[in-house]
Amino acid sequence: MFTLEYLTDSTDSYIDSNSKKTEELDETDLLWRTFMSRVVIKGQDADLSPEWGWTPALNIAIRMSEIANALENNESAEYEFTESDATLNFSRSGDTVKITSNYAEGAIEVKLGEFQTAADAALSKLYAYLVRHYNGLDKNPTLQEIMKTQATS
Repeated sequence: MFTLEYLTDSTDSYIDSNSKKTEELDETDLLWRTFMSRVVIKGQDADLSPEWGWTPALNIAIRMSEIANALENNESAEYEFTESDATLNFSRSGDTVKITSNYAEGAIEVKLGEFQTAADAALSKLYAYLVRHYNGLDKNPTLQEIMKTQATS
């Protein structure tokens, strides 16, 4: 079984007190400066969940979805965490994706379809949570464009 979750709640997420209203957040704000989260990445044989809790949730959720879908046509991909040298590495062989990191022991092997489903579901769940808990975020044109782009990729 493969688990990909973004554990975000109002006490974990951070919006800079000097920031704009949620309707006015730009792409940098949305992807890098707000909505910090603990990330869970677990498989049957390994837990690659980062030990730190300040990962930009929307950024990693979007990138995991992009990586999962790109692996249909590519054999490898990498995700670099912000403000650290930590990485997740993805390699595909046939219909199996192997996920490793440079910060935790072990590897996760997951079927490509299961990875794609988990990544897309986790992004959808995160988006629903954010617009439900941050007043006006559902009216943010930049976020709407980002999510529209995700839906068509």
